[in-house]
Amino acid sequence: MAEERESFESQWAPSDVTDENLKEMVAHGVLPAKEIIGWRPACGEAFLTPDTHEVVVFSHFLYGGFPLPTSKFFRGIVEFYGISLHHLNPNSIVHIANFIHVCEAFLGIRPHFALFRRIFFLKPQPNKNKPCVVGRGTGFQLRGTLSQKYFSMPFKTSNKGWHANWFYVQNPELALPEYSCLPPTYQDTRNSLPMGDEAAQALSLMERMLKLKEQGLQGEQITRHFIKSRLAPIKERSRTAFEFDGKNDPNREDPESLEFKIMKERMYKIFSNAIAVSCSHLLPVVPYNAFNPPPPEFSLMKSDPPIAQRRSPRRQAGQASGGPKIRSDAQPSISKPTNQSDSRKRKLILSDDEGDNVEKAGNKEVTGKQPRQANPKKKTSSRPIPKIRKSSRIHLRNEAKTATLEKLVPHHGTLEETRAQLHETRELARKTEHDLRDRIAKLQDSNFELSGSSKVQVAKITELEKRIKALEKDKGELTKQRDSALKDIEGSIRHLGQQN
Repeated sequence: MAEERESFESQWAPSDVTDENLKEMVAHGVLPAKEIIGWRPACGEAFLTPDTHEVVVFSHFLYGGFPLPTSKFFRGIVEFYGISLHHLNPNSIVHIANFIHVCEAFLGIRPHFALFRRIFFLKPQPNKNKPCVVGRGTGFQLRGTLSQKYFSMPFKTSNKGWHANWFYVQNPELALPEYSCLPPTYQDTRNSLPMGDEAAQALSLMERMLKLKEQGLQGEQITRHFIKSRLAPIKERSRTAFEFDGKNDPNREDPESLEFKIMKERMYKIFSNAIAVSCSHLLPVVPYNAFNPPPPEFSLMKSDPPIAQRRSPRRQAGQASGGPKIRSDAQPSISKPTNQSDSRKRKLILSDDEGDNVEKAGNKEVTGKQPRQANPKKKTSSRPIPKIRKSSRIHLRNEAKTATLEKLVPHHGTLEETRAQLHETRELARKTEHDLRDRIAKLQDSNFELSGSSKVQVAKITELEKRIKALEKDKGELTKQRDSALKDIEGSIRHLGQQN
């Protein structure tokens, strides 16, 4: 096993990422400051030594739209396919980022997991029996003939040396699975097509995608759009791209506009140099945003990846002791008879000491030994904890909250008055939001009026140009008539002179 582990670790190329390289990435806006994300260079390291709270990242991933912390959708993909971040390649990261952005900005929906499974499949490299550990281990590729239907993605033919561009970053809780030196475990069932209603939704969305492609939308335009908007599709965000409201959007990686030179460099790190990167923001289709929201019925298109159930060992060990805890009976709990059904009901354990006593009592029941009757403490501790119905727990919890609130706000009078004030505050907030939306609508209308008046002026100028051309044409004809008349007069004069 040790030899196998060493062979896996030997697949890593020594890192060539320096502190200066990471600072340059910060300047390009693809990497947050060190104080925020806690990155650490690994220049010269041939064997990985990440801390328990760190994960390994390739710099090409960040240029392709990968941030931290990652979204629930991305975490769901990683968990569903049973892979780690370093098993993927840069093109797979761009595929995922583009897919998320296409769903939000051009289909007007949240990322659709069934559609993702319908379009992509996970391909192990070089084969499913011996996949690589680093980068080439797996990759998302288009299924069958979908390369003709999906948006064109003119990737670079080679990203030479990207395997050595790795470094460490902090891994926020639940952001990504912990680092493992093992290769991915391939499962054929993961590449199966979706079924049921979600599959029907995926086919419907595929038809809409095909129409977008027929209108001229291309893959590199989708990437350029989220780079120019300074959005990170894979990142955990408070709102989607179809709620994006411009420069002041809170989900922008930086409020400042991205320089065209830097945007061009980022694009050419991903795509072939044959593509044309324009500074224009015009697209063949109008993306959805806060000012061009999608129809309400689009929200019915939903498909989320399975929720990740895996927990890191340090999270379980680091749970705070003391206070009420919720424990599931799916874990061994002997205080409940084994012949009793509904083992998934949850119990409220009031303290650690009482929980320990319950476990001790359970162990005695398993071994067949009963506690001594002379010891009242053990007798009490072996007594099974009474079940508390969920409705009763909610009622008790609400009463406790009410009592606490009454203690905290005695100067506001009764609890009813406080609730009334909260209601008025909410209504005022709603009214303010409504007024702001009205102002935005008026500004948009004024912009439309300005654009309409501009069109009228352009039409007038065009009409004047036509009149000028007509006058010039008439002038030319009159000049020709004048020249012809002069020639006739000169001819008549010559004829009279010859007769005399």
